[in-house]
Amino acid sequence: VIYGKNNCPSCVNAKTHCEKNDLNYTYSDIFYDEEAMTKIVELGAKTVPQIWVEGVHVGGYEAFVEYMRGK
Repeated sequence: VIYGKNNCPSCVNAKTHCEKNDLNYTYSDIFYDEEAMTKIVELGAKTVPQIWVEGVHVGGYEAFVEYMRGK
């Protein structure tokens, strides 16, 4: 799951990374999805994207790429 916002280069990079690597993902824009915004606020995150893999929060785009290298 990728939580992001419009015009966010790192959000686009995260989605592109998933697409290039045939990874299924769900994208939610935090400005249009109240539940997504609530989750980000509760997490205390100050930036997007915030990414979860199989229910595990891995962080932003760079952390996501590193996490996926280990899989």
